[in-house]
Amino acid sequence: MVASPGVKLSGFVNRLRPGDVGCLHQGTYGARGRYTTMSTSGAPSRRITLRGYPGDPKPRILGEFFLTADNVTLSRLLFDGPTGRVERRTHDNPGGEAEQLYLSGRNLEVTRSEVRNNRWHAGIYALNATDARIVGNYIHHNGDFADPARANLDHGIYFASGSGLIADNLITRNYAFGVHLYPSPRNVVVRNNRIFRQGRAGVVIGSEPGEPLPAGNRIVGNVIASNGHRAITSYGELGPGNIVESNRVCANGTAGATRGLTVRRARAAQLPRARGCPNPGRGSLGPRRWQSRPQWRRGGPGHKPETVAQPVAFVAERILG
Repeated sequence: MVASPGVKLSGFVNRLRPGDVGCLHQGTYGARGRYTTMSTSGAPSRRITLRGYPGDPKPRILGEFFLTADNVTLSRLLFDGPTGRVERRTHDNPGGEAEQLYLSGRNLEVTRSEVRNNRWHAGIYALNATDARIVGNYIHHNGDFADPARANLDHGIYFASGSGLIADNLITRNYAFGVHLYPSPRNVVVRNNRIFRQGRAGVVIGSEPGEPLPAGNRIVGNVIASNGHRAITSYGELGPGNIVESNRVCANGTAGATRGLTVRRARAAQLPRARGCPNPGRGSLGPRRWQSRPQWRRGGPGHKPETVAQPVAFVAERILG
């Protein structure tokens, strides 16, 4: 099935059936101040896919996209914030904004897409999302940067509960945290991402009193640089099995705790010529080349001992786009 701008997006996506691929031509869909709900599920062996039309630039989706289904893939789409007023205005949320992309269900996938300019909590928000996959996306400039009260609240990815994989993404310049694992994610793997220039930490794992503790989460093989706080931090009591392993970090701040995290194989390597990190916002680190070549060259063989209380602290030798 193929749609062009002007179609009612919610009607189009909910006509898709297991095994269907819905393609959106170049253009704008939805509107600020409205939300699109997709509630039709695929089957494990016959997924539903919503994607940009092959060869076209990514279609631009406005407003909140609310995905509450199973076995659905979103691919090659641009989720462009802010959402506009889609919620009731409150003292804390005077604009009535919402998350740009909301995920809830089993076996959902977001891939090769861009999520930007959200002004409320997160570019991507996952709640009760089991075996979700957020892979190969460009997630940037999310948060209400004009409001200092939002400086700890607006993130690139906010994984509240469920399980899954966050991999091969470029996550940059979000107001608070790049990846926010809070309060009850279990068995989420954060792997091989580039996480640069957040206002707070690159990744945080945290809990909330009275909620199930986060457990079994792994942060492994990422490049995390130039964030306002430590590369990886924790908050509150954590459950067992939250592991930080073989990440490369550089030029991050020093704020934030790491209690409850098990840190393994932190490698140390000095930059051979430069005194600081490569600039993560320019040149070969752009999102197009990152998605096509997500490799980086490992540094020297130096090791730090395994620790629980210490932050990871080492420097990337080189980051290739």
